Amino acid sequence: MLPEKQEEFAWTKTKKDIYDAMQSLEYEINTLFTSNGQTPFTSLGFGLGTNRFER
Repeated sequence: MLPEKQEEFAWTKTKKDIYDAMQSLEYEINTLFTSNGQTPFTSLGFGLGTNRFER
């Protein structure tokens, strides 16, 4: 496989893995309940880097 295709493949797979992980996290958060049946407040923090690896 050409180096250009390797990098493209790696980024595509990484994006899909992140998407799948976030979808799983969203499901897990939405299925959490406290003892009185309420959904707990949840906040997520993300970095604000502009570098390719920070996004």
